Amino acid sequence: DQAGDEDIGGLAGDNDGYIKNSYFVGSAVGRDSIAGIAGDSDGNPNGGGVIMNSYSIGTLSASTSILDSYPIYIGGVLGVAENLASITNSYYSDSSLISCSHIDGPSDCIINTVGETFETDLKNPSWSGYSAWDFSTIWEFRPGVNNDYPILRWQT
Repeated sequence: DQAGDEDIGGLAGDNDGYIKNSYFVGSAVGRDSIAGIAGDSDGNPNGGGVIMNSYSIGTLSASTSILDSYPIYIGGVLGVAENLASITNSYYSDSSLISCSHIDGPSDCIINTVGETFETDLKNPSWSGYSAWDFSTIWEFRPGVNNDYPILRWQT
């Protein structure tokens, strides 16, 4: 579980590099830029800011009681996508587990959906979204492990 003020991600607060073949199970709580994989991802012409073949399951929560003109950014995979940041074949299990509360009102809660998909079929080994994932050397399903979500082979 992760908690803090801003740029809070289950795996990285600020991603300027590459996050590939990863997952997060837990909760992330903060004031701004909250997500399951990375709170903030900043791409550049030389690469970086990339999230691919990853998923997040768990509770994500952002709130502020500060009166200001800044919105809250929150997302299942990524909170804020800056510049050339990209998300490919990455998923969040359930949009109902995202909560946001801003003292200025709900319109200041921005749920990031750029490049990410809310998917309820993550436990299904034959789901078409896994077609780009490597289940021969990197990922696998093990019944009864990780609540039946895929895991990395090195974990077994």
